[in-house]
Amino acid sequence: MAIAINKLTTLQGHTGAVYSLAYDADRQLLYSAGGDGTVACWPLNKTGAPGKAIAKVADHIFSLCLQYPLLWLGTMQGKVSAIQIEDNQEKLHTAFSAKGVFDIQSVNGNIWLAGSNGMLGIGNAAQGLTTLWLGDDNLRCIAFQAMQGHLAIGSSNHHIYVLRQDGELVKRIEGHKGSVFTLCYSREGKYLLSGSRDAQIIVWDVAKNYELYRHIPAHLFTVNSIAYQPSGRLFASASRDKTIKIWDADSFDLLKVIDHQKWGGHVNSVNKLLWLGDDLLASCSDDRSIMIWQITIV
Repeated sequence: MAIAINKLTTLQGHTGAVYSLAYDADRQLLYSAGGDGTVACWPLNKTGAPGKAIAKVADHIFSLCLQYPLLWLGTMQGKVSAIQIEDNQEKLHTAFSAKGVFDIQSVNGNIWLAGSNGMLGIGNAAQGLTTLWLGDDNLRCIAFQAMQGHLAIGSSNHHIYVLRQDGELVKRIEGHKGSVFTLCYSREGKYLLSGSRDAQIIVWDVAKNYELYRHIPAHLFTVNSIAYQPSGRLFASASRDKTIKIWDADSFDLLKVIDHQKWGGHVNSVNKLLWLGDDLLASCSDDRSIMIWQITIV
């Protein structure tokens, strides 16, 4: 498979590292947040339109999740907030975990949160949050597979916990030699991909009880983010090695490496990836920028 890469734009305005992204496809609005405590909104349907700050907290923001009309955010100090987008009013604010809320995902009307010290949260703005405990180690990421209703939780103890939505443990997966920072199910739910501080991507076969299917030496340093293209033909990975890599989702072959030297990519760790459609990919970085890439299969 051949692909073409084109950098469309660089969005700048944050004064700290950008850690998380969320996208409202209906309104073509991209949200970003990071180390400066600012949530910014970028209108992608207006060429050259500037972003604007819609919320500010006195902490690093590690995670964002859009659950319209709410935008959820989690901070380094373990606080969780839900902001009503229309008027930027805070509808919920609570302390959740001691050291950080590292990921937030919306699943079937509920919010799931991955926090420090094994704290896993579930709930909503109206009824609040309840917690489950998965050990003493930080929970770093969450992925959902709709077919079987599985939630995969990555931990700093190198393990992946697969749960049902009622919290029952399906399996504990071991394979990485470092903290599991990112998880992503393939479009049809056949595979679970995990990325770690050990710079590896591991592919797990869901139908075979999450048996190890493929081990990929993917990057030079920590794999921070993995994201499948909506059509499922490609997936992308991002790393502390400052690169974005584009992969064939069927063969797991590497197709392109997006770096600064050749493509004008990021100059620091790439922290998060988010597909904005089948041919648009957003990336954010410690270099305080967000970049929008056109990825075309040719």
